[in-house]
Amino acid sequence: GNENYLLQKDKEDKITLSNIKNPLKPLIKDVLKFNESNYLDKKIIWCLIRKGDDNFNIIGYDLLNSRKIEHGNNYFDGFNVSEINLIDFNKLTIKIENQHFNYKTGRKINGIPGDIIAISESTHSIISKRSNIIYLNKFNEKNQYYLLKEIKLEDDFYNETYLSQNGKYLVAQKKLGEYIFYDIEKGEVTNFFSEKFLGFSNEGNLIFEKNKTRTAVLLDPITFQDITPDNYHYYRFISPDQKLFSSVSTGERYFHRIKNEYVQYEDFVNLSNALNERVFDAEKGYVAMKEFFFEKHKEFFEKNGMNKLGYVNAANIIQRIKFTSIGITGSDVKQIIEFPWDLVYYNYSAFSYDNKYYAYVGKPSSNGLIQFFKLQFNEQQKTLVIEDTYLTRLPKNAAWVCGFSKNGYFATYDSNPDTYLININDELFDDKPSEIELNEKLKKVNKTFFNQYKSWVKIEGKSFLSFSPTGKYIALSEQGYEPLTLGGYGHKESGALHIAETETGKVRLSFSEHGDAIKSDNSKKITFVAFSEDEKKLMSLSNDGVVIIRNINITQHEGSSGMETLERKTTKSTSNFFFDTSEVEKMDRETGGSWRIENDFG
Repeated sequence: GNENYLLQKDKEDKITLSNIKNPLKPLIKDVLKFNESNYLDKKIIWCLIRKGDDNFNIIGYDLLNSRKIEHGNNYFDGFNVSEINLIDFNKLTIKIENQHFNYKTGRKINGIPGDIIAISESTHSIISKRSNIIYLNKFNEKNQYYLLKEIKLEDDFYNETYLSQNGKYLVAQKKLGEYIFYDIEKGEVTNFFSEKFLGFSNEGNLIFEKNKTRTAVLLDPITFQDITPDNYHYYRFISPDQKLFSSVSTGERYFHRIKNEYVQYEDFVNLSNALNERVFDAEKGYVAMKEFFFEKHKEFFEKNGMNKLGYVNAANIIQRIKFTSIGITGSDVKQIIEFPWDLVYYNYSAFSYDNKYYAYVGKPSSNGLIQFFKLQFNEQQKTLVIEDTYLTRLPKNAAWVCGFSKNGYFATYDSNPDTYLININDELFDDKPSEIELNEKLKKVNKTFFNQYKSWVKIEGKSFLSFSPTGKYIALSEQGYEPLTLGGYGHKESGALHIAETETGKVRLSFSEHGDAIKSDNSKKITFVAFSEDEKKLMSLSNDGVVIIRNINITQHEGSSGMETLERKTTKSTSNFFFDTSEVEKMDRETGGSWRIENDFG
């Protein structure tokens, strides 16, 4: 709240709790043990104090309301426990021998079968497990006891699971390169796969990566026959309606700047060798080929600012151009996308929902890079034309992932991490700066440089994950990158999750149940986020197999949501875009809470 507290440890390892306003007057002293792992989350500190030789007392202090939880509300007073290690301040309850107590009130929790594995803040709902049976325990206010309901869950762990859009099929990865195909309607496993599964197509077909390459095959989910069309390539970068694709791979071609035409790699090699030779001149005798070539094409070199002999080399004459391609799925129609000369890494690309725009992001030799393309796509006539392009070097570092929203926004994030947002329309292309202007701005990065991109919204310290179905909101984390070559830590993983308004970039909700905001712990990294279609639920997934489904009301919250989260252990589950909420809504009606779904690993 508005209070600041001080915890001090003396030479005997005893703890003292004080308010910073009056640090010399302890609120609680001579503390042997306290709920160190979660007192900041619970906003209550429970302290174990010795009362006699074999007698301990647990005292609670409400940090938010600055008051002691006195006797009468404190159910621990005068507990006779022979050993201090029999008192456990775990993450869910205060456990004294085999009895559990509520962190919030200190009230004893009675009548729960087996071990408690998940608990809501109010202890209104508790998940427990005995043998292989999992129970939902719901508190009955009228009768003051818990009603039991057995939850039918298969006690197994899957690294990845994918649900088909029609909800009929499930593909689950038991271990690397090993998948099962589960028919939900039949309730049985009907097939096994060893290739890398990429996802379900919109038609419900199975998409597998072939032989550890970036090409893929389509399988019919009923017959399991290969139904890959001729000339079909499945790419990771594909339009939302799957009608357009962008290649993951890059190619190279060579452009002779003097001849103004594309040439072969062999021409580049031959020119490079020739420029290192000497030729005979009637007036000067034997001279370097470079000098002869410079004099012969002096107008070209001077026009391009290369007025010294040292500039005469094959790389300046024949430009090596990296490129990728975009095209119409299932056809031979393709367009070449040439990258700027200084692009080192092509990281990600995306199409807008209306197929009017395409964008890619990457890492040039300095700063970051985003390039947009205005497209003219005619599905009936099978034509695809690039009408215009817009390039920006706004990101301070390498740009990693990008995406479009349904309402026309584009987002990406760089290594800092900072997220960049912009509303894509034709005006953006009309007002674009030229490449010369961009290069001039790069030489002196100042306010003028940023104002060139006044249409952009910058969200500092956050990494882009996904847009909500309407595009009104954007999900963010805090994942970045520090180059190992510069003494950094590489990828900075994050378990933090934020929801912001797309138009303003204002953060409205924040969650940290997956783990610390930034920590070198890849198991806690958030890997997938999805909103329900009505934007009232949010699902997030981290590498350790934890899935959290939340009820959210974005319009009523700012900062931390403070919502109740109910936990249960199960398998990890994802879908391609949005998840079916019918089963979750059924649980909501029964429990009135949100769910945290967790497996037994970690």
